Amino acid sequence: MDKNKIKNEISVIEESGFDDAYKEYSIGKWRTKSIWNQNGINGEAISKEYCGHAKRTFFSNQLTYINEIISKNFNTKYIKSVRVLNSCENGMIFPHKDYLEFKKGFNRVRVVLYTDKNCLNSEKDTIYHMRAGEVWYVDGSNIHSAMSLSEKGKFTLIEAVM
Repeated sequence: MDKNKIKNEISVIEESGFDDAYKEYSIGKWRTKSIWNQNGINGEAISKEYCGHAKRTFFSNQLTYINEIISKNFNTKYIKSVRVLNSCENGMIFPHKDYLEFKKGFNRVRVVLYTDKNCLNSEKDTIYHMRAGEVWYVDGSNIHSAMSLSEKGKFTLIEAVM
């Protein structure tokens, strides 16, 4: 990944503000920004089961490099949503399982855009650090959580796919 292009697009995301979704499952700074979703409407960051594939939000048109990463590396017809997650300043998401309310649920792929060594994730009884540029599959049916003890924190693309 081009670090300068990522840095520029992270600045665009930070300036635009974040969506109000899933805050009840976190403490500290744990923020999300929907960039692809069911209907392409800005601000709709709650995951939903539906037929079809995700559409880019109007806001995401400003993120040409991030959209390029997605389009070049994933079969977009299987994507249900893409969010940018930022955790920083002691932000933590509580241990949880994903999509319990859905019939099928989704697989979740994470692409780390920016991070430092003070950002940790866990799945079951394993704690690990995701490095920038890495792609991770997280099994949301397992108990998992994450935390960030740094000022800048971590920026991650989270893609829900079928």
